[in-house]
Amino acid sequence: MTKGSLALRVPFYLVTITLACLVSTSCRARSTNTPTVSNTATIPSTATDLPPGTATPSATSTITPTATPDVTLPVSEILDGAKINCPTPMSLMLHTAYGPERMEELAQEIIDNRLQTLTYTDLLTYLLEGECPPENTIIVSLDDLGTNWLRPDFRHMIQVFVEHDLKMVVAVVTQGPQNTVIWDYLREIDAEGIEIASHTVNHFQLSALNDTAIEDQLHLSHDIICANMEKCPETIILPFGDGGDDPRVFSAGEGYYIFVIGIQGGLEFGGETPFFLGRIPPHNDDQALTIVLLQNTFGP
Repeated sequence: MTKGSLALRVPFYLVTITLACLVSTSCRARSTNTPTVSNTATIPSTATDLPPGTATPSATSTITPTATPDVTLPVSEILDGAKINCPTPMSLMLHTAYGPERMEELAQEIIDNRLQTLTYTDLLTYLLEGECPPENTIIVSLDDLGTNWLRPDFRHMIQVFVEHDLKMVVAVVTQGPQNTVIWDYLREIDAEGIEIASHTVNHFQLSALNDTAIEDQLHLSHDIICANMEKCPETIILPFGDGGDDPRVFSAGEGYYIFVIGIQGGLEFGGETPFFLGRIPPHNDDQALTIVLLQNTFGP
């Protein structure tokens, strides 16, 4: 086992974990209210990083014991019982301003340093297998994709990683009428190993909202992704990195998400789900230094 520990292994010789249930809404302990999805939007010819008016202010795994074939347990309960204590993989936060050219440089540095790209869904698989992730892993996430508009640079940046057979996570803001062309694209990149994570409905600063509004931002975005991807997100990436120290965010995320992703802190994770994991931004000019920053932040 790598650095970190899982004090309780799931006994695989007694149980069968059906990971297909990770993508089944019927297995989740969540609201059964599915939002109405409109498909009337068109992709604008120009766009800014966030849609106009944007504010700035559990999966369940089916476990089949040999003696009791009909018993099911949520994934969150399996993880909560495992007494997890793992280091957070090197984790990088990107936005569209980073651009395709630096994305290419980053991809080459990842390859040259023999790092293994992961998604948070991959991380979940390690945890369910009773292991912390290997030390040479990196999670790269790209924020602020919209499901009613999509800036071309997003596609170009993602394509760089796809062409190098590298994985990454994209965080989608689900406000407005849903565009079927964009959802087709998201399903396409999902098939290439790109994880689709929630970035809330409106990209609001969560700590500035009341309890009900926080729940709406987390729950409705989750359900919109479920309805359009035919599987549900495991990860919520916090707008502005805000809310990682707000217990209301974790209460709202319980039963909906396994991972809550912020910026500050989160260098290791454990305890009860949802787990909090941190990220850092890149170096603007030198992607070799980006790797050094990641190693210095998340290394031993």
